[in-house]
Amino acid sequence: MDLLEDLFLDCLVRARVPGFRNGDQVTIQSPNFLPQVTSPDTGELIHTSFANLGSGGKKTLFKICFAIAVHRLAVQVHAFMPTLLIIDSPMKNISERENREQYEGLHELVYDLAVSELSGTQFVMIDKEFCPPPLRLKDEVDLVQRRMTPDDSSAPPLIRYYRGH
Repeated sequence: MDLLEDLFLDCLVRARVPGFRNGDQVTIQSPNFLPQVTSPDTGELIHTSFANLGSGGKKTLFKICFAIAVHRLAVQVHAFMPTLLIIDSPMKNISERENREQYEGLHELVYDLAVSELSGTQFVMIDKEFCPPPLRLKDEVDLVQRRMTPDDSSAPPLIRYYRGH
């Protein structure tokens, strides 16, 4: 659990999720194994968890970071874990223009891990905007980008006949 707690905090900090920084304390306890993050500034009475995150966007990033931390843990302890991680709409309720630091932070975290610790994991990120890898990783990342636009034959939807709303 200690390693998972450390990996989760590392993901939150590297993804630049607001309100989290090195020095925060993550606690994961049974029976639910859900993470709680406490800041040294606020003491143990105030913590952040899945249950009390108010912002839908911040909650989404919190959950994504936890999923990535679980994958990182599985790799480090040689546990069985699917080698596919699908991240759907990570910027839900977060503007990539107004929240640029978070937007780039999450993508840089994924790109960094894809060429290091999680190089055996295939990431599928589904989002409304494309964030290219940082220049330092451009040649290392094996990347396929696909746009899907209804009624555009050069960028068809996954299900060609589907035109839902």
